[in-house]
Amino acid sequence: MCRSPHYSLQGDLAIYNPETRLSMFESGPLDATSCVIFVGGLQDSFNGLPYLKLLGDKLANELGFSLVQVMLSSGYMGYGTSSLLQDVKELDILIHFLREKRNKERFFLLGHSTGCQDAIYYALHGKYPHLVDGLVLQGPVSDREYMASTMDNYSKYLTLAQAMIQDGR
Repeated sequence: MCRSPHYSLQGDLAIYNPETRLSMFESGPLDATSCVIFVGGLQDSFNGLPYLKLLGDKLANELGFSLVQVMLSSGYMGYGTSSLLQDVKELDILIHFLREKRNKERFFLLGHSTGCQDAIYYALHGKYPHLVDGLVLQGPVSDREYMASTMDNYSKYLTLAQAMIQDGR
């Protein structure tokens, strides 16, 4: 177990979508045929949650799985500029990459926070849901619903945003 806040990450950082330069970080046995794909929430990054290092170690040592942490275009500052459908398309590209280039056969999606929505939406609308053996939803939330419930001016800003989109801004 990692007790120090400073440690090295062992694995492989790869571009899974050359068109958009989206990347993934795979840790554990890179030749594993089974993997858990971690889909983070807003602002989550590679190893952005304190349990990911331990989870990756446990998956590797006890199950022989690798842990794949994925970057989607909706991450970081991309929030609000993308959609669940776009995330699903990017997960399709990732799974295709993992099958073709990494010889992965079994997939599990682990969604954290907003990433839970992606995991569920993938199971319903993805190209390869038959290859996903399970979903784990850790801390599921809808940021949009939360914002709507806490913003006094939500309707005003929603109308403004829709008008800006129609105007191509």
